Amino acid sequence: MKATNQLTGFIIKFVFIALFFVIAFAGELFSQDLIIKRDNSEMKVKVIEFEGNLIKYKPFDFLEGPLRSIPISDVLKIVYENGRVENFVIVETPQREVPIQQVEVPQSVTEPVKAENYNYFPMGIFLRVSGQIWHNEGLSEFFGTNVLYGGGIEKQVSTHFKFGGDFDFASKTKDEVTFRYTQFGGFVKFTWGDFGGRNVVIYSELGAKGVSLKGIEGQYSSKGTGFGFSALLGLEISLGAKTTLNLGWNSVFGNITFEDETVNVGNEIFSGGLIFNLW
Repeated sequence: MKATNQLTGFIIKFVFIALFFVIAFAGELFSQDLIIKRDNSEMKVKVIEFEGNLIKYKPFDFLEGPLRSIPISDVLKIVYENGRVENFVIVETPQREVPIQQVEVPQSVTEPVKAENYNYFPMGIFLRVSGQIWHNEGLSEFFGTNVLYGGGIEKQVSTHFKFGGDFDFASKTKDEVTFRYTQFGGFVKFTWGDFGGRNVVIYSELGAKGVSLKGIEGQYSSKGTGFGFSALLGLEISLGAKTTLNLGWNSVFGNITFEDETVNVGNEIFSGGLIFNLW
């Protein structure tokens, strides 16, 4: 009955976050373009057209308002709603005594972007320490509330989504018996806000996990492996241009085949760590 209640609780949390993702994909259809100026300030807009040396646009929060414009020379890049990036390079003309600045204007807003220009969304590595609470009676009795050490890598693919892979490891010795627990897998993150913003970002995460449990007693050892799923709610707090504080509450549920016996693996993980963005 206890295991059933734990599974039901996990399924409710998993379905809630899954619905969060489904609604999010629908919201992406109405996402905005992003004009990034040369002073690194950002404007959420809907780009309408290029006219001479001007970019015509409407503010995203006032699409029914009048058409506005900004000089191309003030713009570093445009990140379109589909993730496409358009860079604007200033070219100096040395033939004159006082060089003037010219701006290369793209031929078309829909012109394909070269791969080397797609550098707005960063890739990051992260390290974390977690507290793990077990729902399996036997593992809970052995491990208690133990510490997990982990890390991974992630890639931001839009203002709202990240994908990545991670691992966590825990080991404890008790009464001359050692158990080592490992989980590793992939995940996708979503936020209603913008990853990389200067404020606190609330996000959800769904993942698939490979799980492993190894027992060692003297010269004897045995190992079990299995598969599980994870559902996480978390916070990302920007600490600077390249560093982010990450806090999360994660539920993991799965099975391990250990010594011809299937062991239910259910745990809650409360984590804290740092993300280092690589530009």
